[in-house]
Amino acid sequence: MALAHPFVMWRDKATRRFHDFIAMAWMKCSFGSVLVHPNIVNAHNLPPKGTPVVYVANHSSYLDIFSFAYLRRRIKYVSKAEIFKLPIVGWAMEMAGNIALRRMNRRGQMEAYRKMVAVVKNGLSLVIFPEGTRSASGKMRKFQSGGFRAAKKQNAPIVPVTILGTREVMPAHAWVPLRYPTKPISLVVHPPLDTANRSVHELQDCAYEAIDSALPPEAQTRPLIKHAKNARRNF
Repeated sequence: MALAHPFVMWRDKATRRFHDFIAMAWMKCSFGSVLVHPNIVNAHNLPPKGTPVVYVANHSSYLDIFSFAYLRRRIKYVSKAEIFKLPIVGWAMEMAGNIALRRMNRRGQMEAYRKMVAVVKNGLSLVIFPEGTRSASGKMRKFQSGGFRAAKKQNAPIVPVTILGTREVMPAHAWVPLRYPTKPISLVVHPPLDTANRSVHELQDCAYEAIDSALPPEAQTRPLIKHAKNARRNF
């Protein structure tokens, strides 16, 4: 990627297809080197290749990022800015045109939003972990709205994805995998959400419920979400 970067920036600065190819191959080789191959459940819910999509998923492990390579789609990630400072991994993410989110900086948030809109406008897809950070317990946190707003701005479908099995291998506190998976790592793909006729808050709620529905029972928070919705209606 480093050797090809000047040429890529000259000929393909907006989409950086070569860097995407290298990144996807790298992530698959990382899993394949230890004979781990994540399963894609309900692959029929994936929009056709080339369709700009915003994928939203739960986040409890660094391996969540790598597992998305198995969707076989060209994607850009939205990740906290600290990741881009890591040697090799951070440099590769920067070269590939992934989006750094400065969470505590309003100007940085707006810049990230503009880049998200531009990525979708250029015909590429985004992967967003709307919790903003990894969950140590496996239960999802409240979703942030930036990615949903970008999807609605470009009228791009939102595809919720539930990631299973990564936290057991590499928990939120770990910098390296700690154990071999005892059960397959899986990505459960839920039906796409049409952004045209839903508000941002409705999209957040629908995506949250879809992802939560496929989590293990002990990690689900759906009863709490339903209670909060009822409270809002009553209020």
